[in-house]
This record gives sequence, C-alpha cells and structure tokens, in this order.
Amino acid sequence: VQDFLAETMTTPWHAAALDAGIGSSGSFPVRRGGKVIGAMMFYATTTDFFTPSIVQTLEEMTAEIGFAMDAMAVRSELEEQRYLMRSILDADPAAIYAYDLEGRAIMGNAAWGEALGGDPGEFFGKPRSAHMSAALAEHYLASDRQVIERGQPIVEEEMFVGRIYITAKFPLRDLKGALYAVGGVSTDITDLRRMQQETAAIIAKSDGLSTEIQE
Repeated sequence: VQDFLAETMTTPWHAAALDAGIGSSGSFPVRRGGKVIGAMMFYATTTDFFTPSIVQTLEEMTAEIGFAMDAMAVRSELEEQRYLMRSILDADPAAIYAYDLEGRAIMGNAAWGEALGGDPGEFFGKPRSAHMSAALAEHYLASDRQVIERGQPIVEEEMFVGRIYITAKFPLRDLKGALYAVGGVSTDITDLRRMQQETAAIIAKSDGLSTEIQE
C-alpha cells in the first residue's frame, strides 16, 4: 500500500496510522513447506516508499526466513529420527558398533559401552588399543581387515572379558558405494554355551548309566 491513508482497504486503521506517522505499508507472505503460514508486515513514514528494488529485497528476505524455517524443520525431523534409532540400538542387548578404516570407533550402542566398561561416547574416535589389551585389539583388527579386503561379511565366535560372543562383521558403505567402516554385532552366548555343555554332560552321563545297566 503506497499511500496508507488514501487506501479504503486500510480505513479501519487510518486513525492509528495517522498517530504513528505511517505513510505506506507492505505485506509479504512467509512460506513453510511451500505453504503460506503467515506474513511479514513493514511500515514506512513516507508514501510511495516501496519501490520495485525494495519490494524485491523484502521478498528475498521473507523467502530466506521461509528457507530457514524449512531447514529447522528438517533438522528437527532428523534429530527425532536419530533419537529413535539410538533408542532402538540401545534397547538391543547385543553389542552393536562400527570402526572406521583406521580402526577408530565411530558408533556403538549401550551394550557395547557396557561391555567395554563405560559410556559409549567415551570410546568414539579412539582405537581399540585405547580400551583393551594390544593383543586383543590386534585380533579384532585382523578380522576387520578380512572384511575390508573381501568386502564381505564374516561370522566368528569370540571371547571377551570371560564371555563368549557370536560376532557378525560386515562392510559399511557410503552412498557412492565406497567402504568407509566395518560394522559389528556381537551377541553374548555364554549362557547358551554353558547350557549346551551341561546338557551334553547329562546326556553323556545318561549314556554311561545305560551302558552299565546293559552290562
């Protein structure tokens, strides 16, 4: 509105505009996700203030505000997805983790941190040798190298801090297909192995008794 006091559409606000010294005004839509969610109002003390160049500048400014709001919405959605994924990973009793090609930890869930004796974040960016013996770290690095060299998953049974784990390791690739890390899922099967041994012992004892009876 280039002359606020002469515009009939703004009649209800003429008295207030006169008191405030408003001569012209401009209203520019603010969009979020492509939809108009509001407007930015600008007022000037002179008439005919909103020249084409000023209008263009204000349109660009409100467009930038909409872009920033879209970016904030995307960031919020990503944070929610990241929190959901973290919650799922931490709820899994198996140790889930990933080490980059230099052998540094880049991801790990709560069970992984508990197995290492701390909060997962304490170990990120550090090599295995920083949180386990050099010999054990080298053993795990060797299996990482197999995955890296073959580009294929491997499954093996491992011992760690007196516990038995069945571990699946697999290559992690970026969007271009380049291998950038080795992921792992280690499930504690110590109790299962103990039960299998106890069952085997009972069966062996039973077989022995059967042989004695037959004799």
